[in-house]
Amino acid sequence: MVFAPWPAQADVVLLARVLHDWDDQDAVRILANARGALRPGGRVLIVEFVLGDAHFGGGLCDLHLLTVTGGRERTRHEFVRLLTSAGLWLERVDTKPALPHLLVASPE
Repeated sequence: MVFAPWPAQADVVLLARVLHDWDDQDAVRILANARGALRPGGRVLIVEFVLGDAHFGGGLCDLHLLTVTGGRERTRHEFVRLLTSAGLWLERVDTKPALPHLLVASPE
């Protein structure tokens, strides 16, 4: 389960369209477990849609997630807050041709 400590050790943990299904508290728990599974020098790669601070894009997805799973789409600032709470820092956000972005995070 994603909420119990992970027994594996990895150089990279990939969370693709996972965090948007969870509220902030649970998302931080998942990220903290991902951090705990990293070997020294490891990274957490997150594939998610990143909402613009002043853009309506993703609003329909956000509403759908809220009603179905209790989760939500997030802005870059909100991802930084989640990552910081889990002991990670955001190295960069890569924009991809499709909607999702790639967020690269590493232990603080």
